[in-house]
Amino acid sequence: MGLSRSLVSTLQEVPQILLALPPRDLRTLQASCTQLRTLVHAFATRLETKEDLDGHDPLADMKLLVKAGWSHLQTLRLVNAGLDARSLAVLSRGDWALLQCLDLSCNDLDEAELVQFSQGRWSALRDLNLSQNRISSHAMACVVSCDLPTLEAINLSLNSIGACIPMLTMCRWPQLESLNLSRNQVDGAGLQQLVVGYWPLLTSLDLSSNSIPTSAVGALRGANWPLLEKLDLQGCCHRGADCMPGDDESQARLQAFEYLSQCRWHNLQYLNMARCNLNHVCMQRLCQGQWPKLCHLDLTANCLTENSLEHLADSQWLQLQHLKLTICQVDTLGVSHLVRARWPLLTSLGLSGNAIRAQALDILIQGRWPLLTDIDLSVNDLGSGPVLRLANGQHLPLQQGSNVITPPAWLLTRWPRLNLMNLSYCAHGIDLFEFDI
Repeated sequence: MGLSRSLVSTLQEVPQILLALPPRDLRTLQASCTQLRTLVHAFATRLETKEDLDGHDPLADMKLLVKAGWSHLQTLRLVNAGLDARSLAVLSRGDWALLQCLDLSCNDLDEAELVQFSQGRWSALRDLNLSQNRISSHAMACVVSCDLPTLEAINLSLNSIGACIPMLTMCRWPQLESLNLSRNQVDGAGLQQLVVGYWPLLTSLDLSSNSIPTSAVGALRGANWPLLEKLDLQGCCHRGADCMPGDDESQARLQAFEYLSQCRWHNLQYLNMARCNLNHVCMQRLCQGQWPKLCHLDLTANCLTENSLEHLADSQWLQLQHLKLTICQVDTLGVSHLVRARWPLLTSLGLSGNAIRAQALDILIQGRWPLLTDIDLSVNDLGSGPVLRLANGQHLPLQQGSNVITPPAWLLTRWPRLNLMNLSYCAHGIDLFEFDI
């Protein structure tokens, strides 16, 4: 049977279309859908289930799914589908020769289920999502034993594998590019074990919200991940915030950042160190990193005094495009360092929740950032006068999110591409200005 490209394209969307049909139309369709079913199974490339519903039988669903024979299926998402060991056993017996993306998140999978999963033939699988399950040591052994020669990305976030990192490093995933271990109770010892992992193609590593102390991050220097582009350490460095200069813990932290800055990540583009207990001495070490392609930096919720921002401005990160300094105690002196930084490509600057007042604002607008498109100054005590000047002289009150205001000409001479300036809670009665250029 000859099929046009448009029909094939439509058939690929049939699973989503059927979900939107009312029951009456579905019953009508069921009476004469043999040929349509054959076409759907032959040409659909993506299938996604709804969340688990009362009365739902995952075993029966998996039997129907496998029996149907989705010969071209490339993406299968079974999120919160109530899967158990029996239903996973059925699923694993299916012929998934072309399946590239499998999402089994939010299913409470443990050892019994993952033993069955490990028996499957997943020869083409590239992206596997096992987040928010109950994976610990024994279950992790099942995951590691899987034959996944083409795996490029795995999401293991929101599990409990912090104690079995050595097992993870033994995996046979030579093509691995992305590893998400967020919220897994990984500690300093776990990080030291993780860097042994031989993943020469790794480009993205998410370690956010773990229990890694600041003094342990230097272990990353021992990793052999030369292609790393993205590193997320948000909320990891939880200890040492109250250390006094000169004590052993403080010295260990400084040495750790010394080691971190020596990591040879010439392709690093994204670095998130929000809530990492950074101080100006740590920043001095960090800003020595030779990462010429760094374009996204998040330092939210760190104590960055003027000395910290001086080190940041002196860094060689000339490709910086997105900088977030929310809740960092940035004041007038700090702003004076920011405006002299050489960031000609900067497009986004987040300064919400700091100590920026009218004088600091006058300094800030001297920043030479011709590509700047948005700046967040919310929750700063600017005062009504400076805010009105930015609002092009318009009168109060202005309602939140409902104003499209042309920026004043004097501001466009500095930032000609500006289209969003967030001034929420900066002066009484003024919330948000969106500049529509």
